[in-house]
Amino acid sequence: IISLKKQYDSELTKIKELRYDFEAKRKELTESQEKVKGQLTSIDTLNEEQNRKIKLLEIKEKVSSWYRQKGYQRALEYIAVGLEIAKDDIELLSLRAFSLLKLRDYAESIEAHKKVLTIEPTNQSIIKNLAELYLLVGQIDNYNNIVKDKSEFFKSDSDSILTYLTAFKLYLENNSTDLR
Repeated sequence: IISLKKQYDSELTKIKELRYDFEAKRKELTESQEKVKGQLTSIDTLNEEQNRKIKLLEIKEKVSSWYRQKGYQRALEYIAVGLEIAKDDIELLSLRAFSLLKLRDYAESIEAHKKVLTIEPTNQSIIKNLAELYLLVGQIDNYNNIVKDKSEFFKSDSDSILTYLTAFKLYLENNSTDLR
């Protein structure tokens, strides 16, 4: 009985050691699985981001193509899809503003120009277009405000847009003396 008991204790000790080894290996395997899951999640996230960027590039190409072909309404449809993917994309927002201007939807174009300026307040072409838009719709006070607020963009103007805009403003005000 003593011999059997010793043998039993010995076997029991071996089983306990096996159990501890098994638990340690199971823990290692679980940690390894978690690490792999984390890496797979990271890869999936990266793939989704790359797919989003590729879709956005494809949309931008289509928008540019339609814009060059003067298909402004069709360009706006693609722009809307692109803005669902990247709502603050300056290129798409600018093309939206320009397309609306080409379609003579001045009120929407003004709002689109303003949105671009909230994101990129130093965009010179948007500033100058917005100033001209204000004159087109007869909002002379808004024109005066933007020229005053963004005067640094007009003073350093080498293409004389300010001269043109001033002449346009004087024409709208029926100020023929100063216009001459």
